[in-house]
Amino acid sequence: MDHVLHSIARCLLPHPDFQKQILCRVNHLNGTFQVRREFARHGLEDPWEYDEHWYWCYCPLEIADHDGDIETGSQELLHSLWKVIHRAIQTVSNSSHPTADLCLEQLFKVRYALKSQLSKATAAHAGECSGFGEKNVADVLKEALDTVDKAIQDSYLVWSIPHVLDPRYKLRSIKDNFEGAFGSEDAKCYTSGVTRKLKELYTNYIENGNDMVEELKELDYYLQDSPARQIKDGDILNWWKLHGSFQYPTVARMARDALAMPTCSKLTSDQIAHVRSMLRGYW
Repeated sequence: MDHVLHSIARCLLPHPDFQKQILCRVNHLNGTFQVRREFARHGLEDPWEYDEHWYWCYCPLEIADHDGDIETGSQELLHSLWKVIHRAIQTVSNSSHPTADLCLEQLFKVRYALKSQLSKATAAHAGECSGFGEKNVADVLKEALDTVDKAIQDSYLVWSIPHVLDPRYKLRSIKDNFEGAFGSEDAKCYTSGVTRKLKELYTNYIENGNDMVEELKELDYYLQDSPARQIKDGDILNWWKLHGSFQYPTVARMARDALAMPTCSKLTSDQIAHVRSMLRGYW
């Protein structure tokens, strides 16, 4: 998921000359140590770990915003959008409970931010947002929005399953997100597709196929029951261990596998070990 978010952020990179203007804000930092110390002072991760040019441009803007020194409309626009994307990457990659349930939600948050800025990109606003070379700011935002939509449409089934298996969301959240993004008719199609996929997966998890009708009721009960209001520390796997495994034992096994899907393309050995230890502790 993080690689999708990085690709969206790259769509927003301005003209190279404008990038130089942004990066000149940190030119006074001498050497790797000073850069890392200054970035860490503002709560920013090591830019060498990200290895993304957009992130190098975002960090000086975040520092400038912290100091109240954003200079132009273009800088303000880029900072606000990259900040949303950065938070999304942090959410799916650095959570203390790294589960896949939040990926789809983060994509929709990024989409909403882009859509909101695109709606403001009138001719007057475009004049305030130079720095994209021959491209109009609306075209840049549209390209990024198209990238989000393609990512959602290509992989919505993959990320919808763990989202539905988060007891705080279930199918209602899927319907609301897709309806807000693509309209009610398309939302019905997406929701139907997710429901079919859930039932297909659930059928594969049923051990005793002789009582298929009765077994399927467990999934129906889960989807129809009211969403969980609060989950301590956002630890979804622990909720399934303490509550769901007794009420919905088969759905709980589905949740364990779906929620454990990797959400970060650059998992460290420590992160992998952390996920494994979590799963061993929950089941």
